[in-house]
Amino acid sequence: MESLKDPQVSPVTAALSSQSARLVQEGCQQEICRRGPFQARVYLTRIAGRIVVVKDYQNQLFLFRHLVGRHLVRREERVYRRLKGCPGVPRLLGRMGKYGLILEYIPGKHLSRLDPQQLSPKLFESLRSSLEAMHRRGVVHRDIRRKNILITPNGSPFFIDFNIALARGPWYRLINRWLFRIFRQIDHKTLLKIKDSFYPGLLTPGERALLHRRFLLLSLGRFLRRRIHRKIKRRLRRWSGKR
Repeated sequence: MESLKDPQVSPVTAALSSQSARLVQEGCQQEICRRGPFQARVYLTRIAGRIVVVKDYQNQLFLFRHLVGRHLVRREERVYRRLKGCPGVPRLLGRMGKYGLILEYIPGKHLSRLDPQQLSPKLFESLRSSLEAMHRRGVVHRDIRRKNILITPNGSPFFIDFNIALARGPWYRLINRWLFRIFRQIDHKTLLKIKDSFYPGLLTPGERALLHRRFLLLSLGRFLRRRIHRKIKRRLRRWSGKR
């Protein structure tokens, strides 16, 4: 993602015309993440001279594209619209047909590629502030990890990849709101885990207590990921390679 640089990135104005949408498809494209089976293709391209990020399911299998991809795009679009103007979150610039989103390009490096010597301890205060702003908007990220945190050249952090984010529903959706409260704490716990790996001496007693708190949903998710999800991914990769 660092290889393409744009001196000033600004949002693409309003709705994209069909001509602009074709430009995304036909223009120069650079993949910015490895794509597995049944995952969105994410790449950089230019629209009206500006670099943007495109995330789309257009080239996936027909049934998956229609039954799953379209739903995931609508869901993630709602999350980005709710987070409009939220600090530390890339802007949604528009839709690319039924199966894609066009997002603001943020130049920078993933946190997973940086050493502690390259970071300021204040970075995690900025991340915590952005996360709390996100929660106030009624969104939990649910997938906070180093590769989903982007650091710009001036040291500003951004959360990316809201594919499995959860938006808080109305008051009568009791299960949704119960899950939101739990995942809000898990968001903070996972961010503290990253902070502890960089600066273990900076955690307060309250933060360390939250870090060591056990969450049943988190333990269940890890179990399913270890025992089931990884096996399914391996089989899908083998099946995809035989096509």
